[in-house]
Amino acid sequence: MLIYTGGFVFGFASSYSNYLSEAFTAFFLSALLIAAEEILRAVILYLFGKIRMNRYFSFAVTALLFTAANCFIILAFADSNTENSVSLLMTAVSLLINSILLTFMCKKGGAAAGMIYSVFVTSFPYLVPFEPEIGDKMLIFIRMVLGLIFITVFDCAFTEDKKTKKRTFLSRKICSVSAVFAVAAVCVCVMFFCGMLPVQPVAVATGSMEPQINVGDVVIVSKTDRNLSEGDIIQFKKDGKTVIHRIVSKRMVNDSMQYITKGDANNAADIGYVTDFDIIGKISATVPKIGSFSLWLHSNN
Repeated sequence: MLIYTGGFVFGFASSYSNYLSEAFTAFFLSALLIAAEEILRAVILYLFGKIRMNRYFSFAVTALLFTAANCFIILAFADSNTENSVSLLMTAVSLLINSILLTFMCKKGGAAAGMIYSVFVTSFPYLVPFEPEIGDKMLIFIRMVLGLIFITVFDCAFTEDKKTKKRTFLSRKICSVSAVFAVAAVCVCVMFFCGMLPVQPVAVATGSMEPQINVGDVVIVSKTDRNLSEGDIIQFKKDGKTVIHRIVSKRMVNDSMQYITKGDANNAADIGYVTDFDIIGKISATVPKIGSFSLWLHSNN
């Protein structure tokens, strides 16, 4: 769900040319493979238990075994011309995290627990006739983070509290208030990075505003500041793209303000003009280089 929510930021694309046959075929094949994998995982853990192998060792061996098998399958079908070592390493780490999560679920709830989780996460998206236009590295990164979150949640849920001393009323209140503030902080961060607040961060992908704004810098766009004058840097829409350039002049034409823009590193002004309707916001601050990771996640290299 979180990955598909990202489509509202990055856009959606059609998944199939023939939806009924391709989607349902992919769904059932994926579900069958998941069922076979989780049954095999449960059998391996059962056999390790029968031979009285140390539970932590058996857990680690099972997780690594399925990680290695999935990595081998991906390497067998990987395109050597497009895959690079960094992407393959991220994929391997993501598979390891997912294998640890599924092994943990299998030990606590049997094969059915991993089946239900994997079918919901992996198989059901095949039935959706569109997919978010998110780069492969961004998708892998999101899955890694979600996997770590699920592992942490399950660990907290199934770990027994060995402390017998009851917490005081004050400590419980402090814990509750801290949890509320933590959830609120996470919500605000999500809203900020998704552009749902009056200010929004944007990673700069081109060098048209160098040397003041470089590739990899993050600019803070104020969407409510409409007091624009010559010399201000704005973000605006043009030909289906978002551009960050400086206002070099403005003029009033038929009760409508028109802005002429130009990139600092460009030799000439932009073709045409920008209106208030095209402007997203005014650049209020610049943070150097912290957007490089975001650009790398969105890149195809």
